[in-house]
Amino acid sequence: AALRGFARTREAALAGAFDEFDAAVFGGRLRARVTSCTWNKRLTTTAGRCVFRRAASGTERVARVELAEKVVDCEARLRETLLHELCHAAAWCLDGVARPPHGEAFRAWGARATRAFPALRVTTCHTFEIAAGRFQYACAAACGRAPISRHSRSIDTSTARCGGCAGALALTVM
Repeated sequence: AALRGFARTREAALAGAFDEFDAAVFGGRLRARVTSCTWNKRLTTTAGRCVFRRAASGTERVARVELAEKVVDCEARLRETLLHELCHAAAWCLDGVARPPHGEAFRAWGARATRAFPALRVTTCHTFEIAAGRFQYACAAACGRAPISRHSRSIDTSTARCGGCAGALALTVM
């Protein structure tokens, strides 16, 4: 029932949070540069993404933000994810930097955002438990870190590492 309630109000919450963050962190400069903030029902392995491109003029940098319907299922996740994606948009649109994605420009915007909104931490990845994920990955060394859920078999266990102890990850539930 709570999810359905959020689904009814998420558009207004997204618009309000965008305006609040743009004014407080980005000086109102993203309104003209972020062409859309939308919900994507096909995103299942990440909370959101920021898509970069150049405008039709070829010189102006613009961005589009997409949030995952299945992962961003409450206002707290919306605010944290949107602020993270807007830091990517600012690095691209305002600083002209796309790579590395969580590099110096992104971290500078993240620090500025955290100063403006101390309750929201801008990190390089989300740690949200994905409620409907049927694939679960856990640390093979059993360090105690919470399992990672995904809707698809999206984690390459040959290269991915545990965020707690850097041990190998193993697919535990399908």
